Amino acid sequence: MAMYITRALAGCETPQDRILCVFDVLGQVVAEPGFHGCASINAGVGARPGSAVAEASDVSRAWLRSLFVDLSREAGAANPERLAQQLAQLYDGASVAAQLDGDYDVAAVARAAAAKLLDAATNQ
Repeated sequence: MAMYITRALAGCETPQDRILCVFDVLGQVVAEPGFHGCASINAGVGARPGSAVAEASDVSRAWLRSLFVDLSREAGAANPERLAQQLAQLYDGASVAAQLDGDYDVAAVARAAAAKLLDAATNQ
């Protein structure tokens, strides 16, 4: 997923656009035939603590959280760590809902919520 996100971010101009673009990428991925959920979430849930699988899941999830922190900071959020936490929870929730409910519009719903959080965090 990081590869898709990184590639898409290159086409975005502002940090705000880049944050929302992450949700656009999620929307594209969950709509693909054969989507079976986020690999890092699926792996992490069933992994034995301390195992290589758990570590790989942790690295993947840390990358996304770090990306959200960096972009939140660049966007001028008053509390970038808090905004990043909220964005990551939206992202995770949308991914899980797409998998469990088959609702492939959840990424658009999460994107709209992310836009509101972003506006509130940057006083726009």
